[in-house]
Amino acid sequence: MAGESGGLILILILQRLALGGYLVATLLAFASILLKRRMVIGLAPVFASAGAACHLVAFAATVAMADSLPLMAFDQVLSLLTLIAILIYLYGFWRYRLHVLGVVMLPLALILDLVSGWMPAQALPVSPDLRDPLLWLHIVASTLGVGALFLTFTFSVIYLVQERALKEKRAARFFLPLPSLSACDRILYSSLVVGFLLLTLGLVLAAVWSANFRGTFHVWENQREIMALVSWVIFGLVLYARLVRGWRGRKMALLAIAGFAAVMLRLLGGPFLSN
Repeated sequence: MAGESGGLILILILQRLALGGYLVATLLAFASILLKRRMVIGLAPVFASAGAACHLVAFAATVAMADSLPLMAFDQVLSLLTLIAILIYLYGFWRYRLHVLGVVMLPLALILDLVSGWMPAQALPVSPDLRDPLLWLHIVASTLGVGALFLTFTFSVIYLVQERALKEKRAARFFLPLPSLSACDRILYSSLVVGFLLLTLGLVLAAVWSANFRGTFHVWENQREIMALVSWVIFGLVLYARLVRGWRGRKMALLAIAGFAAVMLRLLGGPFLSN
C-alpha cells in the first residue's frame, strides 16, 4: 500500500512538472512575438521537451501500476492526446525549424493538459464490459487521428494568416518565418488524410464494439457520439471537395478549422454533453 501511494505521488509530481514545462513553453512562444527575440522562441521547445519527458515517464508509470488496459478513462485519453500534440510540435520544430508551430499548438496542448488534470477519472464512468481490446483499439485510433488533425488545424491557421498578408502585400512573420502557401496546403492535406483515415478506423471499431455490447451498429446514441460523427462528416466533405471539386487553399483551411472545432467540442465538452 505504501509503495502504491508513493508511486501515485511520483506520478502526480511528474504530471505537474510536465504541466509546468508546457506552461513555460507556451508563455515563451507568445513572449517571442511581443519581445521579437528569436532566442526566446528557441527556449520554448527546450521546456516543452522537458515537459514531454516528464509526461512520458508519468504515463509509463500509470500503465505499469494499472490493473487494466490504459486509456479507459477520459482524462487518460486527453493526457495522451496532449503528449501526441507536443511530440508533433517538437518534431516540426527540431526537424524543420518551424518556430511558428509553438504559437498555435502549445496553447492547445496546454488547454488539453489542464482539462485532463482537472477532470476526475470518473467524469465519464466506464463499466467493466468496456474493458475490451476492441474498444481500446478504437480509442487509440481515434486519439492518433485527432493528433494528426492538430497539425491540420495549425497549418490551416498559418495558411489563412499567410494568405491575408500576401493580399495586403505585407510580411506576416511576427518576426518568425512562415511556410509558403503551397507548403501549408500540402501539409494540411497530408495530415488531414491521415487523421481522417484514423478517425474512420475509430468509428468502424466503435460500430463493431457497439454491435457486440449494445446489439446495434449505431454509434450516435448520445450528444458526444453525434459530435464525433459530425466532425468526421465535415472532414469527409473537406476531402471530397479537394479530390472531386478541386478545392484548395482558403476554402480547405476554413472547412478544416470547422471540423477541428467540432472535434474540440467533442473532447473538451464531453463531460457536459448528455449521455
